[in-house]
Amino acid sequence: LGILSLTSKNDNLLMWARYADKHTGVCLEFKIDAKNSFFAEATPVAYSKEYPKLSWLIEHSPVKSLITKSKDWEYEDEWRLLSAPNPPGYYDFPPELLTGIIFGLKMTDENKKQVMEWVSKGKSKPIVYEAVKKEREFGLSIIKVEKQPFFQHHPLLYPCFEQLHLSHL
Repeated sequence: LGILSLTSKNDNLLMWARYADKHTGVCLEFKIDAKNSFFAEATPVAYSKEYPKLSWLIEHSPVKSLITKSKDWEYEDEWRLLSAPNPPGYYDFPPELLTGIIFGLKMTDENKKQVMEWVSKGKSKPIVYEAVKKEREFGLSIIKVEKQPFFQHHPLLYPCFEQLHLSHL
C-alpha cells in the first residue's frame, strides 16, 4: 500500500518547515480535473480527538484508519491518495497536471537552477512561484517569479516531476 499526501494550502509555515526541509525545498502545484482519474480518488483526511472505530464488518473501516489523524494535525488540510493494490514507489502522472512550482523561502539559487533544468527537459510547463516572508505578520506570500523562462498554467492541490513517490505507511 502506498500513500500520496497532498494539501490545499501552499503557504503554511509549518508545512514548509516540516515537509520542505525547513523552507529549502519545493512545492508542486497540480490541477485537479474531474475528467482526470489520477487524483480522482484523493480523499480528505478526517481529523478527530479519538481513534476511528474499526470493524471488519464495515467495508471501508480499514480505509477510515488510513485517512484519520489527530486534530492536532488539522492545520495540514491533508488529502490522501491510496495506491492499493499497487506498492509504494514512483508513479507517472499526466504532465499537464503540474501547473506550478513554488521555491521555498530558503532554497538556494543552485537548487532553483537544478529544478528549472529538470522542468525544461519535461513535458510540463508550470508557472514558477517563490515563497517570501510577509512584511508585517508571520506568514508567507506566494508570488509569481517575474521572469517565466518557459511556462504558463493554473492550480489546486500541492505535494518528481513526471513521477510522484508514494511512501510506505
